[in-house]
Amino acid sequence: MTKLKQVIKKIITTYEKYINSPKRFGIDNSFPDEIIITYLSPLSDRKRHGISGGVKIIYQQSEEINNLLSPKFQSQVLHPDNINFICNWFEHSAKIKRNLNFNIKKEFLIIPEVWAEKYAPQCKLLGLKYGIFVQNGYLIASTNNNTSTFFAYHNAEIILTISDDTTDCCKLAFPAIASKIMRVHYFVDPNKFKPNQKKNNVITYMPRKIPKHSKLVIFFLEKHLPENWKIIPIINMTENEVIKTIQMSKIFLSFSEFEGCQLPPIEAALTGNKVIGYTGEGGKEYWKPPIFSEIMMGDIKCFVNEIISEIHKYDTNNGFIFDKNEIQKLADLYSKERERNDILRLSEKIKKVLLS
Repeated sequence: MTKLKQVIKKIITTYEKYINSPKRFGIDNSFPDEIIITYLSPLSDRKRHGISGGVKIIYQQSEEINNLLSPKFQSQVLHPDNINFICNWFEHSAKIKRNLNFNIKKEFLIIPEVWAEKYAPQCKLLGLKYGIFVQNGYLIASTNNNTSTFFAYHNAEIILTISDDTTDCCKLAFPAIASKIMRVHYFVDPNKFKPNQKKNNVITYMPRKIPKHSKLVIFFLEKHLPENWKIIPIINMTENEVIKTIQMSKIFLSFSEFEGCQLPPIEAALTGNKVIGYTGEGGKEYWKPPIFSEIMMGDIKCFVNEIISEIHKYDTNNGFIFDKNEIQKLADLYSKERERNDILRLSEKIKKVLLS
């Protein structure tokens, strides 16, 4: 190894250690009137860090707290890996926290499950009350350190779960503290994600989701794809670009693997797509026919044959036609009203915790 390569490797190793190490929290000694709810969030963008529906949900819930409960409550999003970062691939009006100091009397921290073991010890040391937001029940034990995992969850005041599946995972993992679990719903806006009456012979999918599986499905499918059909991958698009793309497509392919309650299949369904693919387990709560067709994880041949069958139905005028009533049922599951009711319950719980 040349000297230059050694230097480069050392720089990369140092940077990775910096990124993966928890940033040191401090104490804010001010006296705010309002209760502050701060969401920790990973970085998410179109270039370097990748797009994440979970981050969009964090921003959305923080924003809704301000819309619904200000001035008694204030919410903000903190990116501890880069306090100057702000998401720009979707529209929002979320407030961004620009420092690592916390008010232990009036501030409540919500930590994503992937960082529970990383930041819970600091919260405990400072006396900062915190909750854990579990958007994927299969990431609870992401560090392979059961001692630190149990420490983080048993010392949390609240465990938020995004779906029935994540709720079940948390109950299995932590039966002794099941009473701390609180299900919250996110909101998918049916005024943005709505069907376009003009549909094209287009199949859409997200290559970043289990790329090995999607590559195989596309490889086998291309040999049977009629000339009047085409496949469009959704790669590094803004939210508005995604909406335009799935509004014109007829079929959306889901390659979700172990996810809490994935957004893309819901968004595709609300825009009038036939959704074929994996439920990711968390999607089972909404994966109902006629909109959704489930494929067992890894059954590539079945996946391809189901797509071919659906294409044939469309080409013989027997294809899936979106039903406004079915779309409305799905929209009702992830409505603004449900999200707001959950936020009201959460705020009352946090207020009780901080005042106790």
